[in-house]
Amino acid sequence: MSNVSWDKFNKFGFGSPEGFYGCVDKDGVWFDSSTTFNTAIHWCCMYYGEYHLSERDEIEWMYTTGRKFGLSIIHSDTLEKMYEAGLIR
Repeated sequence: MSNVSWDKFNKFGFGSPEGFYGCVDKDGVWFDSSTTFNTAIHWCCMYYGEYHLSERDEIEWMYTTGRKFGLSIIHSDTLEKMYEAGLIR
C-alpha cells in the first residue's frame, strides 16, 4: 500500500465523471491516460514508438504486440483499487 493518497497520485487531473482509462505496463507503471478507451490505445502505441498507425491498426497492435509487452488499459475505478492495493506505480 502506498503512502500517497489516490487523489495526489492520480495523474489524470481532468476529473471526468465517467472516469478514464489508464495505460499500464507489465510492471504496474501507469504511464498515460485518456477519457476514451481507443485514445488510451493510441497513447500506448505512441509510447512504444508506433506513430503512424490507423485507428484499426492501433487496435490490432494493442491486441498483438501490446499484449506481448504486457500492456493493459484499465478503467479508473479499477485503477484506483489496484493502486490502493499496491499494484500500480
